[in-house]
Parts: sequence; C-alpha cells; structure tokens
Amino acid sequence: MGNGSPEQHLLLAIADYLVCILIAAGWKGGIQQVHQTVMTKFSGRLAEVAKLAIQLNRAVAEETAPNDLEVICLDQGIRFDSARMDNAYGDGSPEKDGNKLECGEDILCTSELGLRKVTKLAESMESMEKWNEIILLKPKVVLLSELEVATKLSEMA
Repeated sequence: MGNGSPEQHLLLAIADYLVCILIAAGWKGGIQQVHQTVMTKFSGRLAEVAKLAIQLNRAVAEETAPNDLEVICLDQGIRFDSARMDNAYGDGSPEKDGNKLECGEDILCTSELGLRKVTKLAESMESMEKWNEIILLKPKVVLLSELEVATKLSEMA
C-alpha cells in the first residue's frame, strides 16, 4: 500500500473516524496520542479492512450501478420483521425464553447496517414508479425487549 494510494487514504480516514469514536467514548489522551496508539496497534488490521473495502467496491461497481445500492438503517419503533432484519441478540431459534420469535416486537435501534439493491421497474399506468428491492445483507437490530431485560437484570444486581 503506497503513499497516496486509495488504500492509504481510506486507512487514514478509517483511523481518523476510529480516533473520534474512541475519544467520544471516553478514551483518555489527546487526538495525536490516540491516533498514534491506534496506528501503532491496529494499522495492519485497518489496512486489511481498507484493502478489502476497495476490492468490494470494485466488485460491486462492475455488477451494479452505484445508485442501485442503499444502506439499510432502521428507526426506533419499527416492528421486527425477520424477513427484512435480524435480531442482534437472537440465536436464530424460533423460540426465545419459551415465547414466540420476536416478530411484531418494536425495535430499539439498528446495531449493524444492512445493504439492499434497488432497481426501477417499468412505470405503471398510474405513472407511479415501481421498485424492486433485494436485501443483500439484513440489518441487525436491538429489540426494545432486550433493553427491558437488561434493565431488569441491572436492577436485580
């Protein structure tokens, strides 16, 4: 990965974002000190992430127009739908604590982004655009019930 290469630029951008997150999360030290620590300990791994991200970008660009891909991030209060999202804390089983799966529960937040491909279909008679959606990667969500369970456990401790 040479200086000025796309991988190097992406590596530095990822490191900068990571430094901001760590400082916001309470990591002690100045920006330069935290940046140096991140680069010393994680530059190899971050370089690999940057390299793979660029390879993925190139592979996707060959098969898909950039406007066809959309990130999926769901808002709080949306009902859980296992066809469109995964429970971040679920084990994939149809039952949880003897109860039916999470379908119909409200979500608290998205914990991992999803990705979908959206393509425009032919226009209909009503001149309304119709779209075809294929979910490439389901987003992972935290259910509101998980927060309730965590709150009860912390109250018992």
